[in-house]
Amino acid sequence: MNSFLAAIPSSIDEAFKTGELLLPTESADVSSSIISRQWDEYTLLCIIGFVALVISITALQRIVNLIPSLVGCVWSGKECVNLENSAKLSGDRDQITFVLIIPFCLLASFYGLWGPRFIGLFNPTVCFLITCAVALLYVGMKVLLSFMLQPRSLRPKDYQAVNHCFRTFFIILTIIALATAGVMALLGSEKSDVKNVILWECAVVYVLYLLRKTQIFASSGNLFSTFLYLCALEFLPTGLLVASAMIF
Repeated sequence: MNSFLAAIPSSIDEAFKTGELLLPTESADVSSSIISRQWDEYTLLCIIGFVALVISITALQRIVNLIPSLVGCVWSGKECVNLENSAKLSGDRDQITFVLIIPFCLLASFYGLWGPRFIGLFNPTVCFLITCAVALLYVGMKVLLSFMLQPRSLRPKDYQAVNHCFRTFFIILTIIALATAGVMALLGSEKSDVKNVILWECAVVYVLYLLRKTQIFASSGNLFSTFLYLCALEFLPTGLLVASAMIF
């Protein structure tokens, strides 16, 4: 910094002493250093994003074939059961779910969808890894609770449709969120605006997801079991996820 200040001419005449405008060059070096550091921080994420994009393109045909069933699941819980009863569609759904995990975590970490204060202390790569870890903990908690709390009044096939309904709506959310982020980025929207829109989309899709699960459970005729199930398997892990983002 001292050398930078020393390089600044003390007068206009001194600046043009040799017939040329003399300006310090250190500012250019500082800018170059900042750009280089930012590139180093995002290099790994760019590589991961490129690999995820290539894998997603290879699964594009399966995604297109699955779209009619996804739309049906939005409107009816019965379609969720029908999708589960189809070996091909459910198999494609499961494969697409795993393909879209990395793109969703990249999106969530970049826009800070799960954004506790402490996560801002880390570089983008570490933020991405933390986001992936939190996502795995959230899903792992849901899977563990689903094994522990299977209601006897619900048929095993319907219960499987209830549990795998999360995968269906995860795909729907990821496709919508990625499309939203892409369009808003092209329109020059602020990062905070994109984040807010995607969070609202998450809320809407989550409500639809709960409604379809409730419809499937309602087929058993036991509303009390449905309420207890939703409290334990949905509200508990989701509440912990939201609370962790607000508290920490």
